Amino acid sequence: MSNSRWGPPISSSRSITPVPPTSGQQQSRSNNGNSNSSNAYYQSPFVSNLDFLKTEDPEFELIDTVEWGLDDASPTEELAARPKPDRSDDPCGCVRPDDPTVMTCNGLHCVLFACQEECRSNCDAGEQCGNKRIQRRLWKRLEVFDAGKKGKGLRVLEDVKQGDLVTEYVGRAVNKLFLPRLFRRYTNERKLYIMALTGDVYLDARKKGGVARYINHSCNPNCVVERWKVRGILRAAVVARRDIPAGTELSFDYQWERKRGRAPTKCYCGDPNCRGTLEVPRSMEEEALERKLSQHWKKPLISRAGKEIVNRCIKLFSTETQEYYPADVIQYDDKTGKHLLMYRRDLDEVWEDLKKEDWMILDEEAEQFIIRKKSASNGTTSSSSGRSLLGAAYSTIPGMLLQGQQQQAVGLNYVYTYTPIKEALFNKHLIERCQRSCRVTITPQQYQQPEVNVDDESSDNPEFQERVKMLQSSPDGSVWKLIIVGSDVVKARSILEKNVAFLMSKDSASSGNNESADTLQNGNAEAAKFSEWKTVAVDGNSTEVILPRAIVDVVKKRLPHLREKCRSVKIEFVPSESKSKQFGKLNVSGTLVSDMELAKDQLWNQLNSMCSEIGVPKTPFGIYKDLVFLGGIMSSSDFNRLLEYDKTNSLQSTSSTLSLKTVAGSSVTAVSLNQDAKEDLSKLSPFFSSFEATQRCTVWVQSDLDKGRIDGSNRLVDEATPNSPKKIYFGCDPKVVNKLWKLVEARAAEVARGVKYLYLGADRLYQPQLMQNNGQFFDFVKNITGASVSVDAMTGDHLRIDGAFGGFEKQPPELPTNLSEGEKASLAEELIRLQIELYRDHCIRQESWMFGRDWALERKSALSYETTDALIIPPGASTFASRTSLSRNSSFDAKTVANAAFEIADIASALEISGETAAHASILMYRFITIVSQAHSVDTQIKIRDLIVVCIFIANKANKATKWKRLDAILEAAYNVFYPGSQFDPTNKESTVWEERVISAEAEILERLQHDFSCRGFQWIVAAATDSAGLSQEVVRDILSFSVCGAVLAAGPDLWLTYGEQYVFAASAAFMNASLHGLVAGLSVIPIKIFQAAELIVTSISNTTFGKKQADAHPLFKGGIRGLRDHLSRIKSSCAAMMSSDLALNLSENEQRYRIIRDRHKERRTYLGIQRALINESIIPAIDGIAAESNCGICIDKNQLGDFYDITLVGSWRAISIASYLLKDAVKEENKLGRPVEKKTHPENGLGSILAKGKPGWLRMKLLEDGWSGTIQSQISDQTVWSRKTGGRCCIPAKVKEADLRECGLRWWIPPRYGPSSTGSICDMFLVDGETKIDALGYLSNASQGWTAAFSMLTASAERKSLPSKNSDRFVAVSLHRWPSEKVAAREQVKRKNSDTKNIKKPRKPIMEVGFSPGALQELQLLRQLHGLIDSPQGHPNLYLPIGVAMPSEHEPSDKDDSIGPHNSSLDMKSIDEDIFSLTRSSLENEAAARKDQKRREMVNEPHLVFQPTPFVLQRFVSKKKKMDAEDNSKLLSPEIFASWCFDLLSAVLHCHENGIVLRSFQLDQIVVDHSGVAKIGSLYRSAAMSNKDGKMSNRKILDLARQKKNEEKSKRKDSRKGDTDDSEDILKDLYVSPEALLGSPKHTKETDMWSLGCMLSHLLLNKAVFPIKGRDRESLLTAMYKIVGVPASKTEKFPIDNFPLGVKFPFYTKPSKKYTPGVEKALTKMLKERGGGDEYTGAIDLISQMLRLDPEERITAKGGLQHEYISSFLEESAKQSFQEKFAQEWMTLKNKLTKSGMSDSDRAEQERGFKRNAMLMAASGASVNLGDDDGLYDLGDVLGVGSSKRQKT
Repeated sequence: MSNSRWGPPISSSRSITPVPPTSGQQQSRSNNGNSNSSNAYYQSPFVSNLDFLKTEDPEFELIDTVEWGLDDASPTEELAARPKPDRSDDPCGCVRPDDPTVMTCNGLHCVLFACQEECRSNCDAGEQCGNKRIQRRLWKRLEVFDAGKKGKGLRVLEDVKQGDLVTEYVGRAVNKLFLPRLFRRYTNERKLYIMALTGDVYLDARKKGGVARYINHSCNPNCVVERWKVRGILRAAVVARRDIPAGTELSFDYQWERKRGRAPTKCYCGDPNCRGTLEVPRSMEEEALERKLSQHWKKPLISRAGKEIVNRCIKLFSTETQEYYPADVIQYDDKTGKHLLMYRRDLDEVWEDLKKEDWMILDEEAEQFIIRKKSASNGTTSSSSGRSLLGAAYSTIPGMLLQGQQQQAVGLNYVYTYTPIKEALFNKHLIERCQRSCRVTITPQQYQQPEVNVDDESSDNPEFQERVKMLQSSPDGSVWKLIIVGSDVVKARSILEKNVAFLMSKDSASSGNNESADTLQNGNAEAAKFSEWKTVAVDGNSTEVILPRAIVDVVKKRLPHLREKCRSVKIEFVPSESKSKQFGKLNVSGTLVSDMELAKDQLWNQLNSMCSEIGVPKTPFGIYKDLVFLGGIMSSSDFNRLLEYDKTNSLQSTSSTLSLKTVAGSSVTAVSLNQDAKEDLSKLSPFFSSFEATQRCTVWVQSDLDKGRIDGSNRLVDEATPNSPKKIYFGCDPKVVNKLWKLVEARAAEVARGVKYLYLGADRLYQPQLMQNNGQFFDFVKNITGASVSVDAMTGDHLRIDGAFGGFEKQPPELPTNLSEGEKASLAEELIRLQIELYRDHCIRQESWMFGRDWALERKSALSYETTDALIIPPGASTFASRTSLSRNSSFDAKTVANAAFEIADIASALEISGETAAHASILMYRFITIVSQAHSVDTQIKIRDLIVVCIFIANKANKATKWKRLDAILEAAYNVFYPGSQFDPTNKESTVWEERVISAEAEILERLQHDFSCRGFQWIVAAATDSAGLSQEVVRDILSFSVCGAVLAAGPDLWLTYGEQYVFAASAAFMNASLHGLVAGLSVIPIKIFQAAELIVTSISNTTFGKKQADAHPLFKGGIRGLRDHLSRIKSSCAAMMSSDLALNLSENEQRYRIIRDRHKERRTYLGIQRALINESIIPAIDGIAAESNCGICIDKNQLGDFYDITLVGSWRAISIASYLLKDAVKEENKLGRPVEKKTHPENGLGSILAKGKPGWLRMKLLEDGWSGTIQSQISDQTVWSRKTGGRCCIPAKVKEADLRECGLRWWIPPRYGPSSTGSICDMFLVDGETKIDALGYLSNASQGWTAAFSMLTASAERKSLPSKNSDRFVAVSLHRWPSEKVAAREQVKRKNSDTKNIKKPRKPIMEVGFSPGALQELQLLRQLHGLIDSPQGHPNLYLPIGVAMPSEHEPSDKDDSIGPHNSSLDMKSIDEDIFSLTRSSLENEAAARKDQKRREMVNEPHLVFQPTPFVLQRFVSKKKKMDAEDNSKLLSPEIFASWCFDLLSAVLHCHENGIVLRSFQLDQIVVDHSGVAKIGSLYRSAAMSNKDGKMSNRKILDLARQKKNEEKSKRKDSRKGDTDDSEDILKDLYVSPEALLGSPKHTKETDMWSLGCMLSHLLLNKAVFPIKGRDRESLLTAMYKIVGVPASKTEKFPIDNFPLGVKFPFYTKPSKKYTPGVEKALTKMLKERGGGDEYTGAIDLISQMLRLDPEERITAKGGLQHEYISSFLEESAKQSFQEKFAQEWMTLKNKLTKSGMSDSDRAEQERGFKRNAMLMAASGASVNLGDDDGLYDLGDVLGVGSSKRQKT
């Protein structure tokens, strides 16, 4: 480090360091800033990213040599004269090595190298000389990069060895005399790059320089800057201190000196041993000397001094560093009255005005000590002439009196006291007055319990004994020693003792203690018994005001003005007692209370005016931050109880009593500047946050970590202790401060008394339900527990639970009689939590069951974790735009995230992808930031730009409407947006690293989101706007373009997560004067929320700098931000008018259909007046199984007639009919249920609109087990064996424990074992309406116990009585669907392999990874969009609904031995048996078994979608039907079931077609059937988005596409010289392929879907495929179709109709041998009669015949199919109860036949093991048989029961 202010460094190693800025330039040079480029760049081969520098630094010119001035330049000019080379030619003497590859002169053996001088041309080593590195410019390859907080940095791109030359520090050579002018020139600069080269020359690299200017500081650097002579000229070389690997940032230690007038510069190096600042701390020698001289520094009583102190040593205090700097007085100027000082640290000479400074002078004895020490160190002696050593009597300077000069001997020079008394002494300014009157210095020193350093010698010390005695009686565990030094110590001590005694007696009197305090005599501080500090209000005659740091200087300037306005009171600044100095403190005192009130009012107005002028930020309640008035002082015990009263539900945080404990006499503790002086009360307890919100104020308490001050001895004193009282301040009008203090004081008193306050938090949503029916539930709690419950009026979101003032009307007999008040309150709290959990489950069951969480609820939960110390939020403004940080990750601040949204829009535009995809990406970004902002979330290392790329990558892959962009294209577009003008190279290493980082970040983001990435998007909004609202397509496109522009995307998570896309679109439409009436109805939005969303948009645009980036791209922005604000008043009035009027619904045809589908699942059937005994004995034991088996909701409500109840079934008519069937089976006697009452709709109870889904339903595959054995479903249906083949390939049966479902957020999916009420209230539940309420509540609590709080007191009774409460091992059945499907996964793998092959041929364009499966993302996104259109929990009933996602474990090994789960031991036994049995199988059978086993093992390592259990797929029905027909010739498919399946499939196809989705293919194994007999499409992996809106395509267009494809295939064959490359093989695999596809059409349309559906329905009806494809080619299959649907032909005399005449022109058409006429209906009727079918299927055959038309344009549509007479007749019949009962009976019979086995699970397993054991015995007996063809070793016919006839025939 340089030892002069700007001079050269003095170091034995000749290392040099940069020059620190002057006092006016405090910014660290490590903050290199953000700049842009210049054209005058030296093309350095050693800098890899010159383009980056050109972009970032416009004013900087890169050079590689030092720029000198003219040879004759004077020392006063700016540039120094170029030094002349040294012409001495003394060689180093090194000898050239014999080996030409060995270099010499590169170590200390070389004389010149050891002297840091390079060899010259006369070196004997010649070319092998290694000491010419600077001359040869042997620099390393470097790169400038963004180093975060440090600005830009420099890193090396190749490995560097210790001692290697890295680069050279170059710049403009500036004369020392010119430096002051240079610093004045750079006064407003944020960065300086000045380094001392010699004593007179400095290198300035600000405008011109080398890349070494970007090397940052580090306290543990890897480089050092050394002076090397090159031909006699000094050069600054950067040399490696240790080995440096490639990619490491370069650094060296700046070693700045601590200077008076300059604040320390914070260091960001991040090293574990970082010293915290760029300045070097004082050495140990300096510290020791300072301690020895500490008692010899005297402060003059008057600051006036002249020549008399010349040649004396003084020290000046620096307010910036809060320490003293010693200096020698050299000269005095009579004219200016200033002294010339030379500072001892850096020998810097500065003129200082001591009249304006705080300084002390060293006494003569200490100066002699310094002189002797210097003489001894120099080896010389010095006489002491002119100096006198007089012991304790000091020689003083004439005319000056020093503090500390004592004229007489003194006794004790200290006084001991307690913390409150010490505080009172300082607050009343008694210490200050005593110091002035007695001319002494009083220093407080703190001692804490337990006492340290106790030894025998100190134990006999009277002072020590006094201190110990006081510590033992101290209320806060500490005492204060007031040390007195100065002129009249005796008088000062007497004054202090009297004041201490007075204050203690006053405190005793105020606390009711009549005993007076003992007097302090003979210097012994014998304090009276001192009780703990009480909670007291502020004295009416004095108060304290905390000021924001920003206005402290303004207040000081205007203090006379304030005093003039408030003449009757005294206003003065007092020490803030803050380590961070983030606030100031005023003391206001007066005689009359009325004067104080007027003064506080005046002061409040004046301070608010100053804050407004300065721009002090406001809190959300309009109060300026850190502007507060003292309310009162609270004891630490009361304050801690106030924080800890709600441990179970309050936010986790560190205790408020944490403090920095120091030992007496310890040095100053370093305090982080980032430490907030205010205690973050919102993280300590929810009470203060709620109190602030309700009372519209700010509660301010100083942090314990910040409390303390530095005394005159540079020691930290007045620190907080664990028992220190708390001063509570309030930010509000001073008139209400006393009222707020009384509220807080009253709350503390109630908590101390034992009253519990339950914080509801996000569960406040259920507060209206808790209070409904005039507080019925609270009365219920009081009767059960004896504790009264009420809503806390002080906060509004707390419940007050008082166990002392409740009472039993009739105490429950099972409740103990000796419950304490606290136990009653705890029991009441558990009961309230139980009710909330039941309400939550009740609400979720009425929400969408689709996988995913409610992000509006998640956003509200996340906001509760964030600090309430935000900036002011204007009415309706976004909290996002106001907060400085959105998460605990500092890189996700609001400004950065808003800019990221703009960049998302720019990247989407560059990629030419839709704005909807950009909106989806922004939503993903906001979701991720919301998750990581929560307190329980682990912090992330993902950078904001990587987050941008990943979100676009995921949203782009999830979009099925367009072809998704690969990662390399996205990276290129992002690179061009991030670095404009730069060229992206996908082949370099940086791109590969970026790719790996993005793929890794994608995995982390999906994991953090728990794969909840899907959103509804804008497609349904656009459809509603055009259909329901009647807006034109042009207007809708204009609104949509505004909705997804960058300025709106940047509006933050409050808009996009809390409100959603529909409100964004509606607000955008309001800005464009579009009609809102139709949108409100079509989008189901609330008008007032449209206005709130519009406010958020305007606030976002105003906060993100209007006109930036895309903000001016839309015509709506032409009026500027003022124009947008002008729209708000119109929007507000329009929305208010709509809120007060009834809107006429003008629903589109699709909306009407959606509502019909929704209402079909809200039908009700009620059985009235059922006896309680029947419910207890027959229904309650089976109620959960009935609900699971029927997919029906079951409620039990109290009947008005005595002890009778009503059972209500809610769901679709099929679910209700099956539930009725099972109920009748459970009660055994049908007449006991009575005649039901039917209702079509289910009344709303106010709970359906509550958002309650806090978890998406994400679980691990290891939690799932194979099959459905032992589940609720198997118990109710008496099913003992469930085959794995039940669900086919797309529906794998599995089960999961209830406890695991609770943990993953799917507790609501568990069928309730109790009898839930229709209201969800405990008061109305059947189970609780009995004699033993506590036992019933314990049963309920165990049934609901999951990831929420436990109910220990409620469950105690249930456990004692062994009630069936804890069935943690009970399983719930689910179905799994491979995600993505095996075919999609295989296709993606093939594409990756093909990409890799292409990559080998074209290495310049590498194909990057695809990350998470695009097919999986698209499938879940598509399901979200299709189900989201139906406002029903189940979405669309005919599409499979994923309720969860099961992901493989991160640590799951690929070669796992168990097949489906670690808990299923039966699978392990089965695998062992199969391994043994494999000895008896053929090699082909073993290979097949191995493949099957491998597939089962891989299942746990693949993602799966979880959905409701479906007993079988249609493929299972067809295969089972063949076997059962052969056995009993029974008809398995009744007309009722077939008609219902036709309706289901047509409804699903119509829903997909109307929303632009073509299914492309139907397969029997893709249609699943649930427990209620509803058919669903079980897979959408082959679906595709339609190219046009309605999906219609003319035959002529299909013909053109077919010809085009044929020509493309021909050209491919010519290029590849291969055979036929058409897709005939894939087409022929499709069982239901359409004729146009066989003729050559490459497009799938709505018409092809209808053909496939017709083929499938005919297959179900006939139990065989109408057009079998096995063993046939294209021509044969077409011929088979022609026989039924006719040949393509025009209408002629011989041919009665036009039958797809264009078909003859298709590429693969061949003229058939016979001209068949259409006869579908006739053929189906004939084939059906062969199977014994009758007229009941006539309508079905007519419907199918209209689907199987050869001409695509003639086929019936899905909409037409639903309007067909056959379906209309079915709908009419299904409304009849007789039809429903028959359907239920037919369905239950069919399901039992398809799924039930004839033997039990154990019998089947035993039979299989018997077969295998017999096979083993037969294999072992092979020695007695021959090995010829007649060998019977493998003849297992007798063993396996096959029969020997097959063997004989073979």
